[in-house]
Amino acid sequence: MKIKSLLISGLLSFLLTAVIINSCGGDEKGNVGKNGNIPEPDKSTYDVEYTENTIIVNDDVVEMMITSDKKSGVYKFNATADELMKLEKGNVVIFAGHSVRKIKSVNKSGGEIIVNTEYASLNEVIKNGTIKWESEINWSSDQPEVKNASLIMGDAIFASETTSELKLHYEGKIKGWDVTLDLKPKDNKLSIEITGSKSIKGQKVCTIEGKGFISNFNHQSEITFENSELQNYEYHNKGLKGELEIKFSAVGLGSKIAQLEIPVKISIPYRIGLIPINFNLKANLKIYPEVRKGASSQASYKLTYDSDMGFKFSDGKMDVKSTVKSQEMEVTGETVSAGAVTTGVGVGLEFPRFEIAVFGELVVPYFLYNTSVTTFYEPGLLSNVPPCQEGKMTLKCVSGIDLKFFGVSYAYSKTHFEKEKKWQTEGSRCED
Repeated sequence: MKIKSLLISGLLSFLLTAVIINSCGGDEKGNVGKNGNIPEPDKSTYDVEYTENTIIVNDDVVEMMITSDKKSGVYKFNATADELMKLEKGNVVIFAGHSVRKIKSVNKSGGEIIVNTEYASLNEVIKNGTIKWESEINWSSDQPEVKNASLIMGDAIFASETTSELKLHYEGKIKGWDVTLDLKPKDNKLSIEITGSKSIKGQKVCTIEGKGFISNFNHQSEITFENSELQNYEYHNKGLKGELEIKFSAVGLGSKIAQLEIPVKISIPYRIGLIPINFNLKANLKIYPEVRKGASSQASYKLTYDSDMGFKFSDGKMDVKSTVKSQEMEVTGETVSAGAVTTGVGVGLEFPRFEIAVFGELVVPYFLYNTSVTTFYEPGLLSNVPPCQEGKMTLKCVSGIDLKFFGVSYAYSKTHFEKEKKWQTEGSRCED
């Protein structure tokens, strides 16, 4: 029988989610200035009634912010921000374009104004109203939200190579792997090429290549509050098409499962009214090989799809609205593993993965296409079973939601759909 533990799947995840509110945490300064260079979506509505206890700290004052630390709750401002001294304990404050906090105390110290704060949820400042937007992400244009994108690798930030479009390149070593990444617009698509290779004692033992694109697409979102309670939250992506080809080869990599995760984040900023929005696009290359000395494994798969996806939270319930209008999985090159013992490789590429954060609070940690590819070989020499040579690709749509910041105790994880395709070489006799 197959050794299931060796069929460890890598992931290709498409988290295509609602784009909501985000601001800087830690000791960073938020997006300030009256929208500054941060664009509004194509179509947006910010029509809200604040609670009686809400205080608005406008952009001009937020520009005087020196540091902010959400964990400790300490916000430091230039001493000229005198109007902050009027804040009282218990006030709930919108720091425009930055965050929502509840005031504990305000005082002057060492030429600075120190504002001590604690956590507050969005429904504590918005009593009634609607926040919604619709935008077309056009990767091949000079659209501001695309031009303003930046590439984040760990703590490092890389700006686009040009000011007219999103074009990013990275090359370096991560966890002992040599990694290259290229993102660029082409023919109304955002193309990605990512490669990871590993060498042992100067000899290359594993190479993984991912190449593909996502198309332009339309995203829409809406949040509605009534009497300080969340009534509706929904998000939809429409017309998203994608393609990904994954190739990998490994020779004698070792019996210990090697895992590589290369996290990449592209941050695209928006702002609606007082609220900053961050559209986080992620890529993550994952590799799970089990190729022992004297064994080898290689594969080449291709996935294409056309989809609409989304969800709606209303009346305390979540309704998923995701469809795959077309999808195709195919083998594009030699896909085979060989060895005297069970051998397999799982590999994948998360791209893209969108997160939703509201004033720094994640409300949708993931909304993704999860595609895994594997190649597996069981020679049957030790187990006295017929030899099995099999490849597999799966496509899965999954979303995870946490609406605590909207004042709702609701956490949710749902599989929208799952599709699978297997290939066996001639003469193989593989058990399920």
